[in-house]
Amino acid sequence: MPALRELVELCSFLDVTDLHQALLDLFGPVTLGRLAAASGQLHNRVQWMVQRLKTHRDGLKEDLFFFCGRCAMKTIQGGVLRNGAWSTPQIPGRPTRNQGWLPSPELPTPRFAAAAAVLGKDILVMGGYGGMDLDVTEKFDPVTNRWSRPPELQLSCARSECAAAVLDARVYLVAGTSWGKEISLVERCDGRGWEEVEPLSLARSGCAAAVTGGHLYVVGGFARGDSLRLFERFDGSKWTQLRPTLTGRWSCAAVGLQGSIYLCGGYNGGVPLDSVDRYDPRFGWWERVATLPTPRKRIAALAREDTLYIMGGFDGSQTTSVSEQLVLPSKKWKTSELPVATEWGAAVRVLR
Repeated sequence: MPALRELVELCSFLDVTDLHQALLDLFGPVTLGRLAAASGQLHNRVQWMVQRLKTHRDGLKEDLFFFCGRCAMKTIQGGVLRNGAWSTPQIPGRPTRNQGWLPSPELPTPRFAAAAAVLGKDILVMGGYGGMDLDVTEKFDPVTNRWSRPPELQLSCARSECAAAVLDARVYLVAGTSWGKEISLVERCDGRGWEEVEPLSLARSGCAAAVTGGHLYVVGGFARGDSLRLFERFDGSKWTQLRPTLTGRWSCAAVGLQGSIYLCGGYNGGVPLDSVDRYDPRFGWWERVATLPTPRKRIAALAREDTLYIMGGFDGSQTTSVSEQLVLPSKKWKTSELPVATEWGAAVRVLR
């Protein structure tokens, strides 16, 4: 049965938090329900794979990394912050150690408006602006705490204000600006080099990218003097335009979580935005789900379990160190501070 082979492949790389929605996308709710009811063996196999993924995940160490970008004094930074508060398993009767954000080895090439993504066990930081647009890709090993610059990962062109996400064990680097010109270039990397894929329909900078349900989504951006409402999906070979966003924006952040795309903050050409919007692929429309306590652009965001983290940025008057976390089940916000006020940063989550 082809669907079963697809299911096995799916379970081999999907984040557990996205598994339920991906199964629905693959089988459909009716078919999945019938398969589970008609075949106890299939149902038990799926449950076993889910439990195995959960056990494997729970046994991993987890770190959040934040790449600082540009600080409040408008100086370019190579600072890297690491939060390993979840790396130490909780011991009964003893409080969990929360070490918060701590310095990590700095980027060899200071820059801002770069893109970052996790490929395997390594972090790639790609492009950015360091006095000029850069074609540099630097790789960080969280285990050895060492940076390297593999020559095969050098970008085909210098670019900043680009976006990155990981689909099917490959990093996709999307759009940006190169020497003052917006580009539509999309490339992907498996760790051995870059290859071009179909470009975006419109050259742009400042867009956001995220993955959920086995698809890459690119949202918003800036082109021809306008903030864009464009929203596109890539299936591995071609782009499809989807329902536009509620508000045109760029310098925003997008995160894939639990089968949906969450679009946070950004800039519409007038003021920094405070909206958090959600796109559910099952229904194909956008909805407003929350309001950022601190409206801002040039932000970084990531997801951990059922929580969105929105960090740093520019609030319209100053660069900020605020980090706000939206707990999705309750729609309540928590607020903390980064050690430094920073904008145009990037953030990733690493399991190892």
